[in-house]
Amino acid sequence: IGPHAFENHRKILRIDFHNASQIQQFEEMSFSYSSITEITIPSSLLCIGKYSFYNCTNLQKIQFMIDSQLQVIEEGAFSFSSIINISIPSSVTKLCKMAFNGCTKLRSVRIQEDSQINEIEEEVFKDTLISFFYIPPHVTQISQGTFQSCIRLKEIEFSENTELKTIKKDAFFGTSIARLD
Repeated sequence: IGPHAFENHRKILRIDFHNASQIQQFEEMSFSYSSITEITIPSSLLCIGKYSFYNCTNLQKIQFMIDSQLQVIEEGAFSFSSIINISIPSSVTKLCKMAFNGCTKLRSVRIQEDSQINEIEEEVFKDTLISFFYIPPHVTQISQGTFQSCIRLKEIEFSENTELKTIKKDAFFGTSIARLD
């Protein structure tokens, strides 16, 4: 789906892609500022482009198909949307900067133990309401401000086989972390 294809569209509230869909990418700002409330992401999708759902203030529910092939969630993809929880497909390798920044209703991020995420960039979860986060095994760095101002974040669990080498400046600034496992 091309850049700005449904930007600022006010009539589409729900999008369900058929499992046979061959769509591989939502390009830059594909649905930004639209009135979408929920979307089912096709398994064929490889990339959610920059600011694809930026400022979709009605967007609360995102579902990925079980056989999702998604690899990258690009910069600001869901920034300032109203999603409440999200389960990141295990095929995702990279969460780009500010992907969920400003999602002030986001309470839960589920990441599978077999997750292929190896990079979590700057401010990905800044200003969200998550209280717990699991760091998957292949993440080598937690970037600057990744969880900054997550005032309800109390617990971080690291994979038993963690490859984590670096935690950057302000990664957990303004959190309520009481437990690291």
